[in-house]
Parts: sequence; C-alpha cells; structure tokens
Amino acid sequence: MVGEKVIETVVETKMPVPEGRQRSSFNLSNIGKVAKTAEETPVSKTRERIPDRPIDEEILKKAWDDFIEIRKATTPDLSMMKRGYAIEGSILRLSLAGSVEEMLFQSLKTSLITFLRDRTGNSSLLIQTTIIEQPATERKHYTAREKFDHLAEKNPVLKELKERFGLDPDLAS
Repeated sequence: MVGEKVIETVVETKMPVPEGRQRSSFNLSNIGKVAKTAEETPVSKTRERIPDRPIDEEILKKAWDDFIEIRKATTPDLSMMKRGYAIEGSILRLSLAGSVEEMLFQSLKTSLITFLRDRTGNSSLLIQTTIIEQPATERKHYTAREKFDHLAEKNPVLKELKERFGLDPDLAS
C-alpha cells in the first residue's frame, strides 16, 4: 500500500530481564488489533434530513417501468407489476391475483421500495398489496358425454335432436 502512513503505538513495560536473555519489544496486548492508517481517521458525518417531495406520478411511472426493465432478466414473472397500481398519498396499492404472486412480490418488495424512494425523492413511500379473489373457473368437460350434457343444459333442443336422430354422444368420435 503505497503512500499510506501507518500509525502504531508501542507500549513497553519495564520488566526485569533475566541475564542472558534478550529483551523483546513484542507486546501481547496488541494481538488482534488493527493498526489504523492516517486515511482511516473517523470523520463525523452529519446528514440533514431532506423533506420528502410530493410524489410526481410521471416520475413514479417512469421509475416503476425502469424497475421492471432492470429486473426482467432475473425475475421470471413480473406480470403482477404490469397490471398497475393506485396511489393514495404516499402509499401505492397493488392488487395481486393470489398467494403465489404475493410470494413473488415479497421477494421484490424491499428492492422496489428502495428503488422508488431514490427515484422519487420520497422516503415515506410504502407499498401495500391486496389479493383479489379470482372467480372460480367452470369445470372442464373432457368426455363426449360430459360435453353433450353441458350443452344440453344450455339448449334443451339438443336432447330432442339426439332422440329424434338416434344419436349417441359416447359413440361419436
């Protein structure tokens, strides 16, 4: 390390040295201590708290899109973030489709908040998520009989046609 000045303090204790032995300047109390360089002198840092700026929706949208673009390569599914959000004061409300999306979002949440706070200049920015209940999907009909029965419920004339023409949905393939 060129140009560094090492400041060391050596404390010698005056102990009688038996005759025939050389005196050592090795001090056991310095073991494990790191010698500080002149460049490592502590500097007091006082940081003034800058008041939060109000959230500008254009800056927030740009930061949101930038975050998605940055994370696109490392995060497999960001569709939850592409749906959008609602702003209420300094709180962003994000709707998620289920617990899987919530787990994915929790892994991104701290880095997203930090990113958005830096970009918007608002350190009180928070993100709250809500899970939207998805409507139950209709049962899939796999066999010909199930498909026919389902369609016949919607249109009773199909049963009449089946009987008139002597059709059997299980044999039709």
